[in-house]
Amino acid sequence: GASWTFIIWGAIHGVYLIFGNLTVNFRNKIIDMTGIKKLPLLYKLIQIFTVFCLVSFAWIFFRASKIQDAIYISSHLFTGFGEQLKQLGNKEFIEKNIFLGKGISNFAMVAFAMIVMEIIHLKQRGISLRESLNKSPLIVRWVLYYGIVLAILFLGMYNEPAQFIYFQF
Repeated sequence: GASWTFIIWGAIHGVYLIFGNLTVNFRNKIIDMTGIKKLPLLYKLIQIFTVFCLVSFAWIFFRASKIQDAIYISSHLFTGFGEQLKQLGNKEFIEKNIFLGKGISNFAMVAFAMIVMEIIHLKQRGISLRESLNKSPLIVRWVLYYGIVLAILFLGMYNEPAQFIYFQF
């Protein structure tokens, strides 16, 4: 049968619906005051992020085996960030969590292959890369620029002496 955590999960979604209906006018006033609807992409991203956070929180209760476990997880959601931030400089942590345990070289190879495939796709459609970049929104271009800089920083070889090319012969 259904456990209490499942019932609480459903109740949380019910509370979300009731709260959403009760605050619709207030939220619309805030939206009008901030003028966020003038930036539809940002407005949509905020909506998606909000729904994702609310649903993810409710799923804690659905997946927990006991109510006490769900309460413990909920009360500790925003703890431990200090330890995680300390680990950001740790090579093993980065390879495990950012590069999914496959190493930076595999990650770089896959990223490069994806970029090449996208360029080929644009060429097949008869669109030049420069034209495509010029038509894309400013935020897309800046994300691309930052991605290129980060790729150079992460994938670059710094202070490593080059081995003599005929060393092994």
